[in-house]
Amino acid sequence: ENPDVPQKIYALVDILTRRESKESEGEAIALLLKAYEKSRNYSFKMRADQIRLGQLSRQTRELFEQARRSGSDEDQQQYRLAKMEQSQVELEIYRERVQKYPTDLGLRYRLGRSLFFAREFDEAIPALQAAQGDPRHRYQARLLMSRAFFEKGAFAQAVDVLKEICDVPDLPEEITKDICYWLARSLEADGQMDEARAAYSKLLRQDYNYADGEARRRLDALKSN
Repeated sequence: ENPDVPQKIYALVDILTRRESKESEGEAIALLLKAYEKSRNYSFKMRADQIRLGQLSRQTRELFEQARRSGSDEDQQQYRLAKMEQSQVELEIYRERVQKYPTDLGLRYRLGRSLFFAREFDEAIPALQAAQGDPRHRYQARLLMSRAFFEKGAFAQAVDVLKEICDVPDLPEEITKDICYWLARSLEADGQMDEARAAYSKLLRQDYNYADGEARRRLDALKSN
């Protein structure tokens, strides 16, 4: 049987990656990249990249837990560096995938998300605008887009984006709360204090301890002014 048949390669990759061993995963990545170079079948490259992202994600989680346990500045710095590396690799991968599949709106969303967390807001906004066309990511894309406007200091635009979606029925509870929180933050930053207080109050009726009490503290501060 031909070992270069994709199903055979993927079966071997599954075996190599099952234990989440860095050495075995390295073998799987090398196998996939060799198959990609030989066949130019981009699915091999995508699978190799997914394994690489999984490794970086696992490394970041482990360093986060280590930093949390130790509390040392050195461990915190190692975690930040790992997180930065993960973000940059994600960005490179999703840029490449969008170039390869420009009409895939799910990839547009993942690129926009990666750009947002890399603080590349001017690039993130159009990617997220395009991603709104995918029903699976429509409201997450709008939420991230509003936050990109917020980070740029365009608070009125953030408010406008969030007001369009804050009363959409049947959204998952967590995204509804996030929308309400960032609407309140944007209204507050835009100087619309009465509306900000109302938005914070609405959120607290849903989740009194949202963001470890951050929304409650902000509302208390607004009430005292």
